[in-house]
Amino acid sequence: MPCFINGTLFPDQGLAPFPYNDLGLHRSFAAFDFCWTRQGVPFMLNRYLASLFRSAEKLGLNVPVGKEQIHEMVEVLLTHSATPETGIRLLLTAGPMDGGQSYVSNFAVP
Repeated sequence: MPCFINGTLFPDQGLAPFPYNDLGLHRSFAAFDFCWTRQGVPFMLNRYLASLFRSAEKLGLNVPVGKEQIHEMVEVLLTHSATPETGIRLLLTAGPMDGGQSYVSNFAVP
């Protein structure tokens, strides 16, 4: 299955520069949301994006891309998807530590 990481399309998740499904990544300092597609169209994507952005704000995470760019990423992923009925995971992490003092937000749509 394809995924975007920091704006780069990876045609196979196994080619991504980090293990997107690592439980430490999913259960750590991050915001997450999920939506389904119906007949190849994301179901209520704007609602899920609003939720993701609210969560990011509460956690103090910077979202490095805008909602419109996320819509575009989702459309690209759907063109690479083998099925019109699929799920879209929205994941925003705090990213790598910079000298142990700060972080850089990472955004992935796997």
